Amino acid sequence: MRTRREEPTMKKLPETWQETEAYVREYLELGKRTDNMLYHRFYDTRSAGNIIPGQPADFMIGFQNRMLFLEVKFSEKHESLRSCFSGHVKDTQTASAYLWDRAGFCYAFLFYSSVTGTAEAWSGAYCAKCRVEGTPLSKHRAIQGMSIMAVMDLVLSLTSNPRHSFWRS
Repeated sequence: MRTRREEPTMKKLPETWQETEAYVREYLELGKRTDNMLYHRFYDTRSAGNIIPGQPADFMIGFQNRMLFLEVKFSEKHESLRSCFSGHVKDTQTASAYLWDRAGFCYAFLFYSSVTGTAEAWSGAYCAKCRVEGTPLSKHRAIQGMSIMAVMDLVLSLTSNPRHSFWRS
C-alpha cells in the first residue's frame, strides 16, 4: 500500500452526508493522481428525486487489478452503523452487496459518525448475511479508524486479497 504524503484538502470534518461523500470523492481523486486508482461515482437516486433506478453503490473503485463497490453512510446521531443499520442501509443495498460478492467482487459500507468523528467499514457480504438472518452487526467485524482516510487505506489494501476474513460473510 502507498504512503500518502498528501491529504484531502477539506479543512473540517464532514457534517452532512453530502460532505462525507465529497470527502471520499476527494480521497479517490487523490488516489487517481498518485496511485493508479480509477473510480466511478454512480448517480445518487436520492439526489435525483428517485427518478433513476437504484444504483449498486455510491462508488465503484478500480485498484490493483481489483474492483470495490463502496456505499457511503453518515450519521449525526449514531456512533456506529451497528446502532442504525436497519434505518440507514436499504434492503436493495444489501441485496446488491450480496450479488456483487457472489460475482467475486468486494463490496463495503463506509460509515462516518459526526458524533465521534470516526469512520468504520463493513463487508457488504457480512451486512447482507445479517440482514437476511435478522441478526445485529458484531462490532468485531468492522474496520474502525480515527479518519475516513485511514479506513479507506485499509479497505483498499484488503481489496487486493478478496479471500481475507474481512470480506467473508
